[in-house]
Amino acid sequence: MIRFEHVTRHYGDADAPALSDISIEFNRADFVFLIGASGSGKSSLLRMVLRESLPQQGKVSVAGQNLSLMLERRVPEYRRSIGMVFQDFRLLPDKTVYDNVAFAMRVIGASRSTIRKQVMKILSRVKLDHLAKRFPHEISGGEQQRAAIARAIVNSPAIILADEPTGNLDPRASEEVMKILRWINASGTTVIMATHDRPIVDRMSRRVVQLHQGKLVRDEPNGLYDPPEGSEAWEILSAEEAATGLRASDPMPQRTQLHSVVAPAAPAPGSAPSSDAETAAPTPQPTGPQAPEPHARAAEPVTAVNHYRVTWPQDDAASDSASDSQPGAGVDAADLPQFDAIPAAETEPAEHTPAPGPAASSEPTPATESAEPTTDPVDTVPAAPKTGSAPRLNWLSHAEDQSPPTAEPKAEQQSEVPRPRASAAEATYAESQRTAEQIRSSKGGLFRRSRRQR
Repeated sequence: MIRFEHVTRHYGDADAPALSDISIEFNRADFVFLIGASGSGKSSLLRMVLRESLPQQGKVSVAGQNLSLMLERRVPEYRRSIGMVFQDFRLLPDKTVYDNVAFAMRVIGASRSTIRKQVMKILSRVKLDHLAKRFPHEISGGEQQRAAIARAIVNSPAIILADEPTGNLDPRASEEVMKILRWINASGTTVIMATHDRPIVDRMSRRVVQLHQGKLVRDEPNGLYDPPEGSEAWEILSAEEAATGLRASDPMPQRTQLHSVVAPAAPAPGSAPSSDAETAAPTPQPTGPQAPEPHARAAEPVTAVNHYRVTWPQDDAASDSASDSQPGAGVDAADLPQFDAIPAAETEPAEHTPAPGPAASSEPTPATESAEPTTDPVDTVPAAPKTGSAPRLNWLSHAEDQSPPTAEPKAEQQSEVPRPRASAAEATYAESQRTAEQIRSSKGGLFRRSRRQR
């Protein structure tokens, strides 16, 4: 269905080509993972299928038609048979989910009834029918990607090109997207997906096409993300890993090791058991003739898995213990109150003596004892009793004892309240009243004299 024949493509003055002598064919209803490091030529290959770019050498044909010989007026009609899914969604921000999907049908002139029926059918299939009236900024990234897939498949295309559709999604949202792509492929649509997602490629076990620096290095029917040992891709990646290193998202050369599993020999009679044998259960010794030792099993090749581990700096226990042992600065533990242990004597209110004052006496004097005012208008009031259940700090007790006594006026003594001073407004008003009175009392009035002067 899609055929590349010795395709080469250069961009600008770059020394290395984006694609170099690529020859490959994708059949109908294929599900292909296109993998490789960034800059290996994956996007260039997808753009050539979409006819956004043409090869400088070789030929690209889709359904038997050479794309280099296609007329420009036929290109829009050709692209309607291809659905494109991007990593950054590319939804119209001012249109709802329904309008974004329906836009792909409006450009081909479909009727409103057909659009409404087909759009709601596709949205229901991707589980977005309840979000049809939402805008792109009102839904999550996974939901936006599903809306982009719905827009790509609403016209029932024969080819789906997906350029890293799970690159910005979490594992759960990525799995939802892959379910939709598997359903599309099961209906007979060819799906070509460029990806860096190692778990998805390993779990689905589909056809894997690997590009490296613009060259085709692997085409495996049911392959994994990392190339097997001994293949051409494995040798190329091993040489590059030894020279410059590889990133975690790039395919890694798988390592295989030979592990020999040998059965442990039975201990000789009368020999001392080893340290490991002391902890194990005792093995009964055969009473008859000694059985022959079992033969060692043959070495089996075992694929080594590339593990990635992130290590964190360990805490220094010595510095932590030293910092914990140092007391806080400026704090004396002896001055802190003991709230847990309260003496029984302090729970009872203590007797209080009146604060010293000029009119203090040893015996309290009732308020109705004398009706005549005395020379000292201020009566001393004893300090408030200390009824707190917890002991107080010394400095707080001294501060309370040295507080000035409060005066309580006698009921019989009523002092005159001085009249407040008149405000400026009242003074101005009184002055204006006096001036008006003088004018009225004058002969003829002020205004009559002014008219005579004229």
